Amino acid sequence: MKKPNLSHCFSSYKMLPGWSNSHATSITDSLLTVLSALPHDTTRLKTLHQIILTSQDTPLALKYAQQLYKEAKLQNNKLYICDGAYFQTLYYYNNDGEQDSISKWVNLLKPIAQSIQYWKVYFNSQKLLINTYVYNNQYEYAFNEASKMLEKAQSIKRV
Repeated sequence: MKKPNLSHCFSSYKMLPGWSNSHATSITDSLLTVLSALPHDTTRLKTLHQIILTSQDTPLALKYAQQLYKEAKLQNNKLYICDGAYFQTLYYYNNDGEQDSISKWVNLLKPIAQSIQYWKVYFNSQKLLINTYVYNNQYEYAFNEASKMLEKAQSIKRV
């Protein structure tokens, strides 16, 4: 039987009545306490991932995404390298709209995501970049990126 994904549980709790940022802070603090004792292995990466999910509406989200990315690079774990880069992309998209930062992280994660066929992150990050171009009235760039995305989706039969 497949183990339940705790990150989905944390995200679901946020939608329940009575959920507040203090609950997320409490969970994040507990996970940070656990993190300090963990070895540098996949368990540490999973815990960092959960910390990001519970703190995604805070200014610390970027810090934890950077930690996840660096730890994943040290462990050469491509899945979590992509997640770390994707969370940073999301942070910049949601908070600053910094096109250069968004572009940097999308272009960094796409070849890695492609190499492990992590299509959800590949296409979602591409979508964020396209939206950024549209918001900045750079329609030609948006069209070109959308065309590349369609070609990739067709080549892997995802359309």
